[in-house]
Amino acid sequence: MKFAIVDFSLLKNLTSKVCESLDKYNISYERVNIESSSGYNRIISGDFTHVILRAPCDIYERKNVCDEVAFVLEKYTNTKVYPSIKELMPYENKRYLNFVLEACGLPFPKTDVFLNKKEAIEFVENVKLPLIYKSNIGASSSGVRFIRHKKDAKRLINNAFGYHQYIAFGNSPSKSILKVNVPEIGRAEKHFILFQEVVSFKWEWR
Repeated sequence: MKFAIVDFSLLKNLTSKVCESLDKYNISYERVNIESSSGYNRIISGDFTHVILRAPCDIYERKNVCDEVAFVLEKYTNTKVYPSIKELMPYENKRYLNFVLEACGLPFPKTDVFLNKKEAIEFVENVKLPLIYKSNIGASSSGVRFIRHKKDAKRLINNAFGYHQYIAFGNSPSKSILKVNVPEIGRAEKHFILFQEVVSFKWEWR
């Protein structure tokens, strides 16, 4: 057996925990950073029998690369991937998770995903507020906004779709720096928007 642990620069503290578990049972492994071309090619080569991935949850493009690697390894090599691509895809991908839950007939807060600006505007004109806006990726309520007014929902829609598909700045989560909310422009999401109904609950069981 030949194990590899896929590293992302921002996740070394998390992959270190995986290393500790493998060390405990004397399982040899190699840590590979796929943010470099050589590391990416090293993983895709199929030299490893088992690959352990910890998908990033900060930027969609990074998460997408992780999913692509898992897919290629599972479908085109004999590598065992943990978690599997089926388990990785819904992780930090609210849009995809919505499709999965809907297909499986599982109960969850009503969610509407729009890839069309006109339909999104029409939805907001007729929906009962308040409403929740969620970014596709992001944990700990990052990218979540409580919408009380239609003008705020329309502003999010206009940001997502722009006035033309090639001129869209997207919606960015913000981070407090010295008590000032600074938009994280590099995490902007465009060309779709996701709204969810407001559900009252006492606490969250997770």
